[in-house]
Amino acid sequence: MKKTIICISTILLSVLYVSCGKGERPEDTFSSDQIHVDFTRFEAEDRVNLSADGKELVGSPVEIVTTQDYIAILDMVKSPWIAIFDKKSMNFLGRIAPEGRGPGESINPGKLLPLDKGNTIWLFDGLMQRFQLFDIEVALAAKAADTFYEPKRTFILIDSLRGSRDPSITHTGLFATTTYSHDDCRYFYFDENPQIVQKVGLLPPPQQDWPKQGEKAYFPIGATYYNAKLAAHPKQDWVVVGYSNTDVIEIYKEGHLTQRVRGPEQIEIEKEIVEEVEGIYTSTTSEGTQFTYLYLQAHGDYIFAAYQGRDSEQVLHFHIFDWDGKPVKRLAFDREVSAFWAEETSEDVFQAYVVDGEEGILNKVELKI
Repeated sequence: MKKTIICISTILLSVLYVSCGKGERPEDTFSSDQIHVDFTRFEAEDRVNLSADGKELVGSPVEIVTTQDYIAILDMVKSPWIAIFDKKSMNFLGRIAPEGRGPGESINPGKLLPLDKGNTIWLFDGLMQRFQLFDIEVALAAKAADTFYEPKRTFILIDSLRGSRDPSITHTGLFATTTYSHDDCRYFYFDENPQIVQKVGLLPPPQQDWPKQGEKAYFPIGATYYNAKLAAHPKQDWVVVGYSNTDVIEIYKEGHLTQRVRGPEQIEIEKEIVEEVEGIYTSTTSEGTQFTYLYLQAHGDYIFAAYQGRDSEQVLHFHIFDWDGKPVKRLAFDREVSAFWAEETSEDVFQAYVVDGEEGILNKVELKI
């Protein structure tokens, strides 16, 4: 089986620039013992078999989310980029967000962010650094009638916010995003104005073999080495950050680091700087670099973390933790997974929507935690 990859599209910038703004951020004072997570630490494992009689998809799905009535799948191969399905019947309804730079269009769709209620969804364009709020029903009707669709709201990240890569919506309506491309903070909060509200944490110190920081650098060298994912708790000011070029995830509560979870394989970053021009560094990923925590999803009681690991023949695992970093359960799928989304239907019961990356099939499965 080819190497399993679950992907949320990222920014397609050849050089990343501009340092972060002046928002306040607390120092990283975390000092308690790390949890060293090993597969044996998970008391339970469920093996999930995906059905072959789901809904067949066309293209290359990389992300899936749900709203009140719909399933939205981000497809980076075929434009319009977002395929919409009925949530109950799972029937295909149409596609929205065509390729382009105008309103209701996208050049490089990078993330889908559904709101808590209704059928509205933010589309984040990583290349344009633009957020657009889509009303799915109105957008579908406009597409069917071949008429212009104007998103409900639009804003563009500029100046100190540019370079954001994995945004999430917090319970207060603010956005949180990782910042590997332009500052040394773990993540920051921002609003629709748009402006930075708060910075949180500091990146880990540089490794000894990293080159020295140039005086003219626009952002830290270390920031180019980390490939961070982020998910925000739906009801608390809690955030989980996963460094997918390392074997580490971190849990923050009220802006303070409360737990660091070390993965089972002790994987470290293996990258190198290939060019430095006027303080702008370009890095490359070596063949030995492993991508571990590839996707995070936060729920009220649990964190779902998609884990790849070193073994290319190993099926994709989802590590499930509670918000204290305790390993709860491991999920193992029987085939490649290219997109995953879970929503809680009752206490410790989740409805998961999973795209079989080998066959291009959309599945719906129940997960009991």
